[in-house]
Amino acid sequence: MNRKYPVIIPTLNRCDHLKCCVESLAKNSLAQETELVIGLDYPPLEKYREGYEKIKEYLPLITGFEKVTILRAKENLGVVENCKQLREYVKSCGYDGFIFSEDDNEFSPNFLEYMNWGLNTFRNDESVMGICGFKRVNVDFLENNVYKYPKFVAWGCGFWFSTYEKKEKYSNFEYLQNWLDKQGIDICFTDKVRVACAVLRMIKRRVIWGDFLTNMVPIKERNFIFPTISMVRNHGWDGSGLHGGTNKVDKFYTNLPIDTSPHFTPHIISPLYDERLKKVYQKTYQTNFAKVLVNNLVFILYKLTGKNIS
Repeated sequence: MNRKYPVIIPTLNRCDHLKCCVESLAKNSLAQETELVIGLDYPPLEKYREGYEKIKEYLPLITGFEKVTILRAKENLGVVENCKQLREYVKSCGYDGFIFSEDDNEFSPNFLEYMNWGLNTFRNDESVMGICGFKRVNVDFLENNVYKYPKFVAWGCGFWFSTYEKKEKYSNFEYLQNWLDKQGIDICFTDKVRVACAVLRMIKRRVIWGDFLTNMVPIKERNFIFPTISMVRNHGWDGSGLHGGTNKVDKFYTNLPIDTSPHFTPHIISPLYDERLKKVYQKTYQTNFAKVLVNNLVFILYKLTGKNIS
């Protein structure tokens, strides 16, 4: 494939966030070779109408891309179905993958170069599931400017359809229930208990958390490529979206320094995976002991009694 990977963005009513997102992408050197595909959902409630109308007025003004495609829903689809129609559209256009962003991300001017490099370089690497643009952990000890690690962050990411479908098979409750029932007490006090408790919550609430499903893909197949300097800043922690609040941790994401380089050139002189990364990630994303204990108790109770109190 010679053409650049398309960018897909689902949106509804956050016009200021969407403008920031699109304008940051338009400043990328590859924007004029990139198709931008925006899925505008229909408001489920009148409180979303004002923002929705502002986005309708803004969309025709978008420039700077090879092509801008707008998919307008005639009824409310919800985030899951809106994203699904975006993926189906780019697949029908002959693309073998896509770059995904929520409407509240701001990008570095070299983000598209990095994503296209990653998607083209690792397309046939069975150990790599996708490319991520956001990086939170401190990796100053690395010699490379990119690295590989089995953790997914959805804030500006790229998939091939072949790898995206690996997690999609988990996107139904029957499969999740069967997976859960196969887990034994021996997984207690391992990371698998955290996954099991999340599955319990999904089953109880009848929701599918697509991002989380990557945790269920075998670890040897779910590595992601990351930049050593984040190329994404997330502005969605202002309480305007489905997730995110306004506490101190949330403000870290909003104010995160990002790469300002106009171009991306890979610098790789050592293995992409470094054993020291595991310790850094564990420290950065560690769960407090009280939560670990609760997760284990919830899982044990479920296995002993069948009661889901998650």
